[in-house]
Amino acid sequence: MNRHRGWPNRLGRIKSQHALTTQSIVINADGKTASATTYFTGAHFGRETRLGTVLTAYGAYVDELICLGEEGNEQPILPGASGKWLIKKRNVSFFARIGDEKIMDDR
Repeated sequence: MNRHRGWPNRLGRIKSQHALTTQSIVINADGKTASATTYFTGAHFGRETRLGTVLTAYGAYVDELICLGEEGNEQPILPGASGKWLIKKRNVSFFARIGDEKIMDDR
């Protein structure tokens, strides 16, 4: 199931391991929104004709977060109150991609 609306299933049948590393979260003064940056490394392992090859991607997720009320709706909450934090918008940036790009073609 493709959980990303509008995105093709980029990884197809590729085996991969993704590691999330350093994360920085800043809660805005309104207490209801925040921004987060999370760095990642993703290793993608070749299969079939490319067995033994690897493509490694390095980058960051830069997210805008919103805090919903306890019921999961956008009811007003007090700044700093607990609730359900969700990603409102995500930008993905890649710093480097090292390895065999053609492993993504083996679907």
